[in-house]
Amino acid sequence: MKSLLSSMQFFNCIKKLKGSWSISTFLVIPILFFSAQIFGQSADLDQIRNGSAGSPENPANWVNGNAGPSNAHFAEGYSVPYRMKIASLVGNANTIHTLVIEWDTKDQNGHAIDYITHYNNIDNELGSHQATFHHNPEALNPALGTAFAGTSPTLFPIPPPTIFANSEVVGMPRASFNNLPGQTGNADITKMAIWGGTITEITYGPETAPDANTPSTKTTCTIKFKSTNGSTALIAWGGHIGAEYDWGGGRGATGVNGSPYHTRLVSIDGGGGSQDRSLKASAVVVPPPTCGISSAQYVCNGTTSLSFSATGSSTGSNVSYVWTLTNGSTSAGAKIDGSNTGYTISVVPIGAAFIGGGTFNLSLTVNKTGATSATCTRTPAGTIQKVVTTASASPTLVDITSAAHSTTLTANIGATSTDLNNANYDYLWTIVTGGTTGVLSNATSRIATYTAGVGDAGSSIQFRVTATQKAIPQCADDEVVSISLNSPGACNVSSQAAVCQGTTTTHNGSPSPKPGTATYTWSLQGHGGAGTTTSTFASANGGISIQLNATQSYRIVLSQVYENTAFNTSCFQDVTVVPTLSLQTQYNAPSCSQKTFTVDVVNPISGVVYSIDQPGNNIIFPTKTSTAGSAVQFTGLTNGDGYTVTMTSTTADCSVTSSCATNPSSARPAPTTSTETIVTPEASKMETKSPEVYDIVLRSPTKVTALPNPFTDKIKFNLVSGVSGYGTLELYNSLGQKIAVVYEGHIQAGRELSKEYITSERRETLLYVFKVGDQRISGKLIGLKSKF
Repeated sequence: MKSLLSSMQFFNCIKKLKGSWSISTFLVIPILFFSAQIFGQSADLDQIRNGSAGSPENPANWVNGNAGPSNAHFAEGYSVPYRMKIASLVGNANTIHTLVIEWDTKDQNGHAIDYITHYNNIDNELGSHQATFHHNPEALNPALGTAFAGTSPTLFPIPPPTIFANSEVVGMPRASFNNLPGQTGNADITKMAIWGGTITEITYGPETAPDANTPSTKTTCTIKFKSTNGSTALIAWGGHIGAEYDWGGGRGATGVNGSPYHTRLVSIDGGGGSQDRSLKASAVVVPPPTCGISSAQYVCNGTTSLSFSATGSSTGSNVSYVWTLTNGSTSAGAKIDGSNTGYTISVVPIGAAFIGGGTFNLSLTVNKTGATSATCTRTPAGTIQKVVTTASASPTLVDITSAAHSTTLTANIGATSTDLNNANYDYLWTIVTGGTTGVLSNATSRIATYTAGVGDAGSSIQFRVTATQKAIPQCADDEVVSISLNSPGACNVSSQAAVCQGTTTTHNGSPSPKPGTATYTWSLQGHGGAGTTTSTFASANGGISIQLNATQSYRIVLSQVYENTAFNTSCFQDVTVVPTLSLQTQYNAPSCSQKTFTVDVVNPISGVVYSIDQPGNNIIFPTKTSTAGSAVQFTGLTNGDGYTVTMTSTTADCSVTSSCATNPSSARPAPTTSTETIVTPEASKMETKSPEVYDIVLRSPTKVTALPNPFTDKIKFNLVSGVSGYGTLELYNSLGQKIAVVYEGHIQAGRELSKEYITSERRETLLYVFKVGDQRISGKLIGLKSKF
């Protein structure tokens, strides 16, 4: 015979001959059937016995029989491993063979093997075998004990299970099948393996929908393949055990009694079927619940609540949860809000807000009916971010006249922050103070620079830096830093309207003191800025002050140059130099009937003030001013008292005198020789004045002598001024109120003046103030009470 009839062909022949065969014909049937099994192709279905849960066998054994709790242990969601040893195939390497298998998807209205997978699915989630049975999963090698030992298989994708509109759970079992690669972390978990050949096609049918009412349902699967040697092959797969987390509480495979996990060989190339392998339900356990906590959270301390959930596939009515929160060594000030037994919990602050820089931990215990509980923790589960930003400026006092006139602004993350790495933050500098004129550069860097503008001189400027975490949750903090900027001040030359010819004049420049970066240079021009002057410098150039020999009216110019050239400037002062005055007087002797004499100014000058004084005479003579060269004469002078005529310029305190110290003769003398002194014009009318005692004290300092002190009824003041000019002596009480003017009038330098003051009955403590020009002296007077 070239080939043998398949069993299917044999049965078809029986159907055709039914009714016409004789008894002898039926006697031949067993012989023919027996011959087909011996001389045709064969297939042998094995399943795994991996030992009991307490005594696992590693590697697991392949057996041609059934399994129970004494020799096998599995959990819902695992796959029972199967292998099909195929031999005596008819054909060659290009011949396509057909293997048909079948499994129970439901039994006793409970879900059994709901779909097929890769043969190695006994650690359904990484570590689940260890968590369930307290040992690692057993090694599975379908080629063990076969001619294919030591070789690698070829994998072929298993098609997803059919979608049934009336499935007990919508989308099942396809949803579970599609989720398997992600759940196990194995991209090959939905592929079938073959040794010694290649699979060309896998299809389902017939199959029964796993609805809620049909007690028993099945799925048939057809596998088409080629044998490399045309004779043998080895195929392996797994039968997925229905799980509660897919079908609902109590609807997994452990809810079925007996041996519900059946897989059968239907046929190989139309024959060789009727093999059935079963696994008792008691060898399958409900896996302990998957315990997981959602990811740790990092939040800002302004957050009001956080949400955490259990993770994994352990959900359903038969699963319960218990959460526990503990704050870290640096407390976050956190608590669970409301119930701690839900799938999801809310964490809120104990007080008004979470504590920045603190942490809290979460522990979750998951309980599942029929399984041991599982506990997991997340430490820390929450970290309350704390960002502390510090800011500094260097320098804090900016010299705006310098070449740099800038400051470096630096931000740092404070030592109490949860993340101390400066590089993990974004920075933004802004100017808080309005109206600035400078330039802020590198404003988005940790280190920025502010270069001051001209308009910033003399101001204080605030800057704010905000540091924001680059990573979620992007917490931020800001800090303000201040700088001050000096001002060069306005260029100014001290006022000096007019000076006397031949004097040495001092000019002072401002700002003073001179800024360290400034260069001061003095120069002279003609009065009004035109031409030149004969006046010359009498001291070294380049300082705050300079002295001049005043010989001719001039303009003095101060040039100020700074490193920051924006502040370069100059200023000036026009000064009038009053020419040296010339004074000649003439004594006019009295006649025999006259008691007084007169004095004439020989060379009167228009606009000049003339005054006369007789030291022994208590009369104050009015001053006189020549108009257009008109005559100037003083009358009523007493014989024997001599006289001094003073000529004073109205544009400057320049004066000359002409004196006669003795009683002149009746003959008209020659003009007197003039000498220079400093005089201020007196009152314009004659006044009677109390006797004064004058002593000339040359080059004496300004001083006041008051006697007696303490005083009772009166005080005698002796006054000496270092300069000539208008002077006052005033008295003030202890409240600062002026109560008397003891003297008011012209004071000549070096001349002692005596004045007397009669006190009141109160005799209180007094303060005297003596002022002449820029000279000022004060002192205290103690009043003694009367004995009566």
